[in-house]
Amino acid sequence: MDSALLRELARWWADINSSQFEGAMRPPSLCLDDTTRRLGAWKREERTLSLATRLVRDHPWTVVLEVLRHEMAHQYVDEVLGIHDETAHGPTFQAVCKARAIDGRAAGTLEIDEAHAAVMRRVTGLL
Repeated sequence: MDSALLRELARWWADINSSQFEGAMRPPSLCLDDTTRRLGAWKREERTLSLATRLVRDHPWTVVLEVLRHEMAHQYVDEVLGIHDETAHGPTFQAVCKARAIDGRAAGTLEIDEAHAAVMRRVTGLL
């Protein structure tokens, strides 16, 4: 099942890269992480974008995609803009998130209300 999830995440990564990041990034290694400490992470040294297994398996796909977009914003700031002298959620990251309507909070909630879920389903359908 993990390999199917990773294939689907790779497909979404490519779609989001094309539609929201102008195709500027190279595909990273995607992985699922058994951590309970975070929802996702971008690791420059390994070029790895990871999402928490519990996130992918236990939460709505719209939430998974929002975390994926958040981590892709980290990748964009790192690899495309080459900004390495700011904090992870610093001003450049926040500007990238704001320009693309990505949740730039360092710690997010997995709660999602039905109105937001409906909007996200429509947006996901458009992608």
